[in-house]
Amino acid sequence: SGDEGHTASILAASWSPDSKKILTASADKTAKIWAAEKFTVLTTFKFGDELGDMQNGCAWIGDHLLTVSLNGNINFLDVDKPDKPRRIIYGHAKYVTALAANEGKLFSSSYDGVLQKWSAVGEGLGKVCGTK
Repeated sequence: SGDEGHTASILAASWSPDSKKILTASADKTAKIWAAEKFTVLTTFKFGDELGDMQNGCAWIGDHLLTVSLNGNINFLDVDKPDKPRRIIYGHAKYVTALAANEGKLFSSSYDGVLQKWSAVGEGLGKVCGTK
């Protein structure tokens, strides 16, 4: 884990279920977990060096920590192994512009008008449907 903050804009934030930590996603191609009370970095997740590796969305859903890369990848983060995502879902062909969670479901949309609904399945999320 690194103790330094982001080096570019924070594009999204999500509270842990106990409100003690915050997950942030940044244009610097990282996501970070912060201790909310002291606002110190606990864990840094690094992605690649390409433009599409910018992290523009995040959600903390129960035990699942997710980010959405500019290239549309949904990344399942592993706190014990921050060097690479535990799982990556390649759900959109175009850049994801919005991410929302509600009652165990995740909704994502891309700039080309595609909306996808995801539901919890086993170890992660499985695609339920896609609409345009």
